[in-house]
Amino acid sequence: MNTNFLYLHCDEHRTNSSMDVVCDNYLYSGVAGLKALWRAIKRDIEDGVIKVSGIPIPKLRLMILIGNPEEANNYIKYAFILGLENHVSV
Repeated sequence: MNTNFLYLHCDEHRTNSSMDVVCDNYLYSGVAGLKALWRAIKRDIEDGVIKVSGIPIPKLRLMILIGNPEEANNYIKYAFILGLENHVSV
């Protein structure tokens, strides 16, 4: 599983041109990063920036904190969590 993540705002169809790579300017890494990622997502849910459907918020939280954060993409709208590889092989 990836341990580094970007959190992007986008349109409901997740088109490449709508991905806002600098929406929060953070690379979320490790346990502290996952906690910060959850805080950013929770704030966006509360502010109505993103929508969640098909899963209770507490389960979404656990998916992000102790599961695979990229799986949350199945339940959130107007945002995307992108996992990054730890290294690039040449």
